[in-house]
Amino acid sequence: MNFKKKYITLIFVIFSFCFFTQNLSINDLFLFQKMNIGIVNDSLLAKKWKFYKSEEPTQTKYGETIWHFGKLEKNKIQAESWFYLLSAHSLPNRIIYQFQKIEQFDFFRNELKRSDFIEIGTEIADGGFISYYKNQNYVIGTTVFPKENLNAFALTIYTLEDYLKTKQNK
Repeated sequence: MNFKKKYITLIFVIFSFCFFTQNLSINDLFLFQKMNIGIVNDSLLAKKWKFYKSEEPTQTKYGETIWHFGKLEKNKIQAESWFYLLSAHSLPNRIIYQFQKIEQFDFFRNELKRSDFIEIGTEIADGGFISYYKNQNYVIGTTVFPKENLNAFALTIYTLEDYLKTKQNK
């Protein structure tokens, strides 16, 4: 009986490790928002993510570096999760974390509700909707949008200052 418990515990630990290595926490996203591309790359690769592509920033557009988790099918840009690091000269980074598991989305929303973030509004965008939450330093957009007959979810991390500038420029 004791052997059976140890075996089940070992299976659970392995499953949990595999599940959580690809999942990123809100704290991970905040840390990545402050880091340079090289450190973000090292951190994601350690969590079994794969580099996808990168574009340099221009004077008018953020540069975009993208990683994915999960298998990419040939000729399809579809993976389990995507991570975008948007960077520009002299502007704070933006983070977009896109995924397809509603359980993960619910986890993030519950984390926001339990923390010091308050909801500041919701808007319709691209057939879905974005709800915004803010605290003293950050704004997080939680997005739900339809994608190939299923919902996809995303978190966008802005510094508060960057978010306010973005809204002012619209």
